[in-house]
Amino acid sequence: MMLTEDEKKKIESALKELEDRIEIIVVPNENWRDFEDFAKILSELSDRISYSVEGRDCLIAYPALILKKSDRENIVYHALPLKNELEPFLKTLVRLSRDESDAPEGIGQYKAEIIVFVMPICPHCARVVETV
Repeated sequence: MMLTEDEKKKIESALKELEDRIEIIVVPNENWRDFEDFAKILSELSDRISYSVEGRDCLIAYPALILKKSDRENIVYHALPLKNELEPFLKTLVRLSRDESDAPEGIGQYKAEIIVFVMPICPHCARVVETV
């Protein structure tokens, strides 16, 4: 998997805004090497990103990237966030590292699972991912 130099610069610039450490857990299957390569690039561009490869048997699909901060592992990507999805992904990393949320107060008391399917050519998908 190759990122353009512009994409790497965009990633590096966004990751400078991270406050706390984020771990990216790569959950493998037979086609997971691009996921590891992506996580490795992120970890090389910021000392606040680390990654590991771990097997998990509780996900709906594989491979996956799990974003982990402290003991929270509640954001999972089953596709690489490239092209239109890269910027919302980077914003998610920053917001997670800063514990920022636009969610209404008290929403954390409810349990829910939201699954968002995206299409790279869809002009609305990136905004939906960012909102969720």
